[in-house]
Amino acid sequence: LHLLAGDSPATLSLVAVTEGSGGARIRLSGLLGNSALGICAVTVRTHGGRVNIILRQRLSNGVYSGSFDREFSAPAGVHEVTFGSGNAVIWRREQGRSGYAAVSCR
Repeated sequence: LHLLAGDSPATLSLVAVTEGSGGARIRLSGLLGNSALGICAVTVRTHGGRVNIILRQRLSNGVYSGSFDREFSAPAGVHEVTFGSGNAVIWRREQGRSGYAAVSCR
């Protein structure tokens, strides 16, 4: 996926989704498109049935890296995970025909 992280493009990969009884564990990895910037913080906010992930950036100055590899949780009540201030949907839990949760990735 090519998304915006703040004003910078970012390449994001959904590495793994593991469903459990308490929800899902989602592993993301990626790289900012601007080599002068690094990720100084990751903010994860839950709003009802949605989790939003925002990368905070700064000039790297050799301190911050533009790459990331992180795992996030999506509790059972969460139906989608979004990325950035634009809330781009990167994962959605859908109800399968058999009654089991199916996962779709964008």
